[in-house]
Amino acid sequence: MKTKNIAIVLVTLAIGILSLPFNASAVVDWTKDDVNNPVLSPGGTGAWDETWLNLPMVIKDGSTYKMWYMGGGPEAGTAGQIGYATSTNGTTWSKYGSNPIFQPGASGKFDEDNIIAA
Repeated sequence: MKTKNIAIVLVTLAIGILSLPFNASAVVDWTKDDVNNPVLSPGGTGAWDETWLNLPMVIKDGSTYKMWYMGGGPEAGTAGQIGYATSTNGTTWSKYGSNPIFQPGASGKFDEDNIIAA
C-alpha cells in the first residue's frame, strides 16, 4: 500500500511539473553559410583547442547565443575539454577568455582523461 501511495505522489508530481509553462525557442531552418564557415575555428598555436573542435551545443538566451563545445590540443595531450563562446547573431562568435571551462581532473580522479560532452 505504501508503494502504491508513493507511486501516486510521484505521478501527480510529474504531471504537475510537466504542466508548468515554459518558453523555449529553437531555430529549425538552418542554412549553410559559405562565407562564415566554420563559425568557430580552432585556437592558435599552443591553445587548449588548437587541434580539434567537436560537438557544439547552442542555446539562445534572450538575444545571446551561447555555445558549449569540446576541444583539444597539445597542452592537454589532445584530451577532451569543454569551452564556451557567445554570439549576438549566431555567426560571429567570441570565445570565453577563461576557456576551457571544464578540464580533466587530477591524476587518479574519475575525470582524469577527458571531459566529454554527450
